[in-house]
Amino acid sequence: MFQRRRRTSDKSPIDPTNPETTTFAKNLVVEGRVHSPGDFILYGNLKGDLEVGGRLRAMAGSLVQGTLTAGEASLQGTVDGPVTVSGKLEVARSARLEGDVTAGTLAIAEGAVLLGSMRIAGETHRYVERREAEVPESVEAS
Repeated sequence: MFQRRRRTSDKSPIDPTNPETTTFAKNLVVEGRVHSPGDFILYGNLKGDLEVGGRLRAMAGSLVQGTLTAGEASLQGTVDGPVTVSGKLEVARSARLEGDVTAGTLAIAEGAVLLGSMRIAGETHRYVERREAEVPESVEAS
């Protein structure tokens, strides 16, 4: 009789201790297609397509060279390829996207770089980022 509404946006942080969360370490380089049905935290580099069924958090210093598809995404690193996010796409000022972007909604920080076309189904918000990007130590030393 009553249907439960599915939450389209989970405001809680991604839990790296959850066994259904995938994490790629900062020094990891993977070549090929990666599919994760749950949440995904990316510190490293992926040379290939990334498909995330849940939420993606790509940290500063991370790199995806290929197609990126996710339910929701928060990007601080670099994506070289098309990006498709069915829900909210958040682009931090440290992010660089080179490719066409399709998203349900978009929040983009001043200073972020987007090179390509954008197709946004819902709202677009521009904001001034007040938090510092989470930069891995190896990137800070460079």
